[in-house]
Amino acid sequence: TLRDLVSYNDKHNEANGEQNRDGTDGNFSWNCGIEGPTDDPAINTLRLQMQKNALALLFLSQGVPMLLMGDEVSRTQRGNNNAYCHDGPLTWFDWELRQKNGDLFRFCQELIAFRKRHPALRHSMHAGQRAIQGELLDVTWHGVEPFQPDWSPASRSLALMLRLYQISGLNDVVYVVFNMFWEPLTFHLPAAPDGWKWRRMIDTAAPSPEDILTVGDPVQTLVRPKVTVAARSTQVLVAVP
Repeated sequence: TLRDLVSYNDKHNEANGEQNRDGTDGNFSWNCGIEGPTDDPAINTLRLQMQKNALALLFLSQGVPMLLMGDEVSRTQRGNNNAYCHDGPLTWFDWELRQKNGDLFRFCQELIAFRKRHPALRHSMHAGQRAIQGELLDVTWHGVEPFQPDWSPASRSLALMLRLYQISGLNDVVYVVFNMFWEPLTFHLPAAPDGWKWRRMIDTAAPSPEDILTVGDPVQTLVRPKVTVAARSTQVLVAVP
């Protein structure tokens, strides 16, 4: 589960009766500093932020999103990565999580709504190819400086700009910044289209409900051509006329 991906370094399959030998040893996970449940507020805040990062990465990607049931409310299997043999609380859906982890649930809801509002996130063709209805998606890659992405193996940051063109012209512009570095980074933004300005819509480092804006929230455009992105966080901007 997404919750376990940020809560455990290792598998914990003892309840399966196989002396923890079953299931993959390659979790590709990080416990954020402590293995399993903790009362440490800093670690729990980071775990929530990392879950928001993962959800943002999913719903900002082209193609059909596939979400494991319960990841939107931080469901856990207590580190068990091979729980097929269980029919009990370990794998059941706990509906109380809807209230307990309401901030994450809201964030996921608004991500889905954000995706629906922006056709640049739902293009039916590869970038640079026109869809049947004439739409064309243009993708450019960036780093802390515009048009200078860092593709090195040690890189922990990346930005991209999605521009959707329709027959009538430019229709939708979305700019995404991923900073998985352990320190804040300042990203200089590429120029918005003439007559448009950047507006920050998503910041996974911000507390709810500031982490993702909704349609009714006041429009606040950026006055400087740069953004500071907190450590291990994601920001999303849109260009508005």
